[in-house]
Amino acid sequence: MGASSCGRFCKTIGKSLAFTHIESECYCHKRKQTEGKAFTIMNGAQYYSKLSLSDESNCNDHRYKYFTEINVCFKLYENALNWKDANEKCMLEGSQLITLDSAEKLQNFQNILHYNTFYWIGLEDLNKDGVWQWTNKKSVDINSTLWYPREPNFTHELCGCFQHKSTHQYGLYNCNCISEFAYICEM
Repeated sequence: MGASSCGRFCKTIGKSLAFTHIESECYCHKRKQTEGKAFTIMNGAQYYSKLSLSDESNCNDHRYKYFTEINVCFKLYENALNWKDANEKCMLEGSQLITLDSAEKLQNFQNILHYNTFYWIGLEDLNKDGVWQWTNKKSVDINSTLWYPREPNFTHELCGCFQHKSTHQYGLYNCNCISEFAYICEM
């Protein structure tokens, strides 16, 4: 479905005053966007982004994709790097390795990633053994449902990664920092 078709569809369902169209996906919204957000009028409905105009431009300037459901700009890199190099690559772009710090974020990202592939994320235990933290300095709940069962499990695996094994099997892992995986940057 194209953006125009999305606009027509959202208008016909009645209570939908706005819509978002990203990569052939159509999302209808009950409320119009707020002031300072990027939008245009298409077929009677407002087509908009949750990002401000400057954020939207910054996301596009760096060729990042905007994930509507969780309000995140991200870029997926398939080339394998170790954790340190992946983290530095993100920082050079003015971003960071992604923080999958909520169940909502984790569930949304598992839908766009390849099965049985590990991805570096912004999670580490480099400073104090057993104390995990996100690269944005938020602390991590070890008992959280975000971790894959029986993870974290080895003391020599100090960097965080994510794997989507199957439809209902995904989560955070502790991995050896020198392993080379794909990675995800978040702006």
